[in-house]
Amino acid sequence: MEEERSLEGDAELEEELSDEASETEDNLEFDPDYQSTDEEESEDEPEITADTEAAYQSKNKKILWSSITPPQRRGRLPAHRIIKMTPGPTRDEEQGQKKSDKLAPIRNIWDKWVERLPLLYNPGPNVTVDECLVRFRGQCPFKQYMPSKPGKYGIKIWAACDSRSSYAWNMQIYTGKAADGKSEKNQGMRVVLDMTAGLEGHTVTCDNFFTSYALGEELLRRKMTMIGTVRSNKPELPPALLSMKNRLRFSSKFAFTDTHALVSYCPRKNKNVLLMSTLHRDDQVSDKDHKKPEIILDYNHTKGGVDNLDKTESFCNSRKDQET
Repeated sequence: MEEERSLEGDAELEEELSDEASETEDNLEFDPDYQSTDEEESEDEPEITADTEAAYQSKNKKILWSSITPPQRRGRLPAHRIIKMTPGPTRDEEQGQKKSDKLAPIRNIWDKWVERLPLLYNPGPNVTVDECLVRFRGQCPFKQYMPSKPGKYGIKIWAACDSRSSYAWNMQIYTGKAADGKSEKNQGMRVVLDMTAGLEGHTVTCDNFFTSYALGEELLRRKMTMIGTVRSNKPELPPALLSMKNRLRFSSKFAFTDTHALVSYCPRKNKNVLLMSTLHRDDQVSDKDHKKPEIILDYNHTKGGVDNLDKTESFCNSRKDQET
């Protein structure tokens, strides 16, 4: 019996909604500016009772547009129009997005915010590309552990910052390996090219995770120069720069190609510091500061853009550890 009564009630409600929608459409046909007046709505306004409040709290969305709903909370458009106009992916589409993109829940907001960053500031001639860590200890599928960072745990972000002001000109969240579990090849080169898109005429400073001969050539094709430290296992390094036999303290060795300059500097015994540059074309060495090559001095002057941003974020954080 109760099921029959509920079915009869739903049928009456649908008839009432269709009558209201047809009446509104008829009025709009003769008067495009037609709007129901407060007097018309107040004639049949029901009294707000416990029953009407309970109806409002119901999961039945159509009740919001029925005559039993309190007038203060009644929908202003026909129910069928609101339901049709509601945007958003289906449940299957949402699940597919989450599998392919771990950042799917905030992707739209993040992308819109990052698009605004280049519009608010013009960086100087030197830009630093590096990784920073936003401290976070809550549940996150791409949370990283970086012992060299102050927070150690958090969300890893690739960033391109102005070397002097540390303004973040471009950013990209690292979400871990792809869905198939394969590691990305040439990730360092890809990150630098993504972060510096639109920075023609600038010099990019990066560390040995990013620096390579191929990256320097590609940046030159894009009208940018590069300064960066180099790992000793890079195949493009000549053996003469790697040998530390009979090397004097504060000594330097140089090697040049048509587009690149390489330097090996010995700050102490058996310590080899390697740098690559497409900006410098000579072997100038400072008379002071432990006879450091000009390439190293310029690198030290411009390398701290992202590191300073990291420190600023940790100082401005209102809580010691973010937990969600």
